[in-house]
Amino acid sequence: MNPYQPDEQGVTDEQGAGDGGAQKGALWHEQRENVRGVWSQALGHEEFTDDESFFTVGGHSLLAARVVARINRGAPARITVRDLFNHPTVGGLADLLAARAVVGA
Repeated sequence: MNPYQPDEQGVTDEQGAGDGGAQKGALWHEQRENVRGVWSQALGHEEFTDDESFFTVGGHSLLAARVVARINRGAPARITVRDLFNHPTVGGLADLLAARAVVGA
C-alpha cells in the first residue's frame, strides 16, 4: 500500500503524522478520479482497474501524449509522457501526482 492511498477504512499511512495525511489522501482520490476520467475519455471505455497498465487496456504512445496533456490541465502538478511510461496505471499516476503536489505545496 502506498502512503497516500487510503485503506478500507479511508485512513492513510501518512495520517499518523497529523492533518497532512488526510489532505494527502483526499488529494490522491482527486487525482485518481482525474486520471480515470481522462483515460476513459481517451480510450473510449471504462473497462480497466486502477492497477492495469494504460498500454494493456488499449493505450499507445500517440494516445499517451494526449492523455498527459489532458491530465496536466486538471492536475496540481505536471507529469510527462515518460512518467506515464514509468507509472502506467491509474493508481501509479495518482500516487505520482499526489506526491508532486505535496512536495510543490
